[in-house]
This record gives sequence, structure tokens and C-alpha cells, in this order.
Amino acid sequence: MTNSSYAHLLIVAAMTSPAAATSVPDASARMNLIASSTVVLAGREEVVADTFGTHQASYGGALARASATVGANEAVVPFIAYSASASGRSFALATAQLDYYWSVTGTAVDGELIPVTITTLGNVWGQVTARATLPEQQVEAAASWLWSTVSTSIETWSGADGRAEQRGFGASLGSGNTDTTRRSSPGGSVTSNESASFSETFSILLRPNASNRVVMDIYGSPRNSDLYNATSVSYSWALGGYIDPIITIDPAFADRFSVVQSSIPTVAMPVPETSTLFMMLGGLGLLGWLAARRRQA
Repeated sequence: MTNSSYAHLLIVAAMTSPAAATSVPDASARMNLIASSTVVLAGREEVVADTFGTHQASYGGALARASATVGANEAVVPFIAYSASASGRSFALATAQLDYYWSVTGTAVDGELIPVTITTLGNVWGQVTARATLPEQQVEAAASWLWSTVSTSIETWSGADGRAEQRGFGASLGSGNTDTTRRSSPGGSVTSNESASFSETFSILLRPNASNRVVMDIYGSPRNSDLYNATSVSYSWALGGYIDPIITIDPAFADRFSVVQSSIPTVAMPVPETSTLFMMLGGLGLLGWLAARRRQA
């Protein structure tokens, strides 16, 4: 695959100076998703969109699919959710980026800094199934043959000197901490699952009316070419993930200050298929995670 074949979702807002007043620029969206039959692109479908929401590309029915949703949830929390899957000699790839700005706005006393708490979290999952094509054949599958990553970069203007501070967090499959390789019985099939997550919370003193930045990135694709080139083994795979941040002002300052962010349309959170949801529940405790997010929203 060439770089031009990658699926991109980009939301951009122009950076304002730390001395900016009480507004931040609107966000915009651009997206390109690709699903194909084999890495040599014997056939493919490409979807290009310049709107928020859910967009997807598919080839050969269910042979290859790539999907991403970007926007804000009902609590106005920006998020990215994505998935990709393929079977046989097929290939799919999904990448997305959400880049937006926010400010703590209000009338401040000279030199006053505002306490803010930021929580960012995300999860990734992957599943690979291998099926033998001969009666005595044993096959292997490893979820680490997939790339599925999420990351958040948070840049804030803080401290009396007004310098920018940057923090980065993320999660990915195939970290090397766990051997996900599974081997089938002769003539059988085997499935390998892996999941990872992160949740990071920190508090910081921010300069009011300064433009702060959040960049969220996701990437999902196979990284073992056997998954789309092999003819002696039948492979199928799926991956996906989710990422978002939550920003809250100290209650003692909430009557004088508020969080203003780039305009991001509200979109519906995609609902995973039953088999995918079961795997995520086992790997991440998703029900408790979602319940906690509803309490924070």
C-alpha cells in the first residue's frame, strides 16, 4: 500500500496564540477510507468524505471493511471510534485524526491560574482466526499480527511563565508483553484475541483565555502480510478501538469560568456487533468503563 492508499480523517483548527481571547476556531473534517482485495489492489472501494459522523468503505460485501466515526457525544466530549476487518486475500485499513482547540474562558484577576482536570482514555482490540485448508494441517493465529493503536497528545498553556506543556498517552496491540500465538489441531481452526486500554487523569493550572490543543490519532491494519497474501491458510481478522478526553474545571471556579472548544457536531456512538462486544467485555470490562463515563459526563 502506498501512503496515498491510507485512510485519513483529519479535523483541523488553526492554532491561536496563548494571548487569544475567549473563542476558538471551528473544526472541519476530511476522510478517506479504503478496503481492497489483496495488497496489490486487484479491486477496491474508496470512500472520501468531508463531514463528521460515521463513514465506511467495503469491498466484496463483507470481504473487507473499514469504518471510522468522529465527532462529539451527547455530553459534547469529542471522540473517535473505528474498526476494520477482512477475510481471505483481502485488506482493509483505517486511520483517523481529531485535532481541535479549547479554552477556559472568563474574567480573571491578574495572574490568576485556573485548576483543570483532564482525563483521557482509550481502548483497542484485535482478533485473528486461521483455518486449515488440508486435513492434517496445523495453523497458527496471533492477534499481534495486527496494528491497532490509539493515542492522545494534549498541549496546554500553564504556569506563571505561560509555557506550553505537552503530554502523550496511548495504547496498542502487539506490545510484546503477551504471547498471543495460538495453534490449531490438525485440520482445524484457531482464534487469537488481544485487547489493551489506557486511562490517565491529571490536574493542571491553566492560563485563562488561552487556546489549548488536543490531537487524537488512531491506526488500524494488518502488519503480517500472510493475512492477505497466504493461499495455504484461510485467515480472517478484525480490529477496532475508541478514544476520547474529558475536561473539567475545579468546581470552585465553575461559576466564573467555562470550557469552550472548537465546534464539533454531535454524532451517534457506533454499536459493536455481538461477537465484538463479547470480546471487548472480556478484555476491558467495558460495561464498568461505559458506566463510569456516563457518571463523568
